Amino acid sequence: MINLDLYFPTPVWWSDLDINHHAVSWQVFDQWKADPEGRSVSNYHGWQSQVYSGDDIPTVKNAALNIADRVKVDMGLHPDTKFKFDTAWSNINGDYAGNQVHIHHGAFLSGVYYAQSDENSGDIIFYKDFNHQYMKTTQTEVVEHTPLTGDVVRYPPKCGRMFVFPGWLPHSVDPNSIDSTERISIAFNILIDNGN
Repeated sequence: MINLDLYFPTPVWWSDLDINHHAVSWQVFDQWKADPEGRSVSNYHGWQSQVYSGDDIPTVKNAALNIADRVKVDMGLHPDTKFKFDTAWSNINGDYAGNQVHIHHGAFLSGVYYAQSDENSGDIIFYKDFNHQYMKTTQTEVVEHTPLTGDVVRYPPKCGRMFVFPGWLPHSVDPNSIDSTERISIAFNILIDNGN
């Protein structure tokens, strides 16, 4: 008999939120009007706000912390572990706008909430460790991708959906297609609250 044990999975949590997506979208547009230059980090051809606190977006902040409580259970963390919603930033991505591969340095968890999008607004893509991928593909051909050999996992954007994932997980966002809705999202970081 041959046995298989699977260890070290990479988690991605997601939930469809029942909040006022239009109100959040208008709040992002107000940020854009106040600072049309924005900033450029991993984004290209789109607009990204300056970093702000979660106090400006309490419904999004509370939903993210609610998912973080589930993370605590799934990861077997100490019941007294507390999380802190650290920073957030808004994104408006029109035609051809996306985000290059990046991680969120220093964040225990990161996430994104889609206030406006459709299925052609650009998938979020999570990547397996590039070093492992290189070793595998230089030694043999993979003819069928399975959870053991898959290199990436893609999620289409969906209005109202929130994703939470480890801050170290490499990810990118495909460019928005020319015939789709502007993708409006809020990205954020969550830290372990050590009382500092």
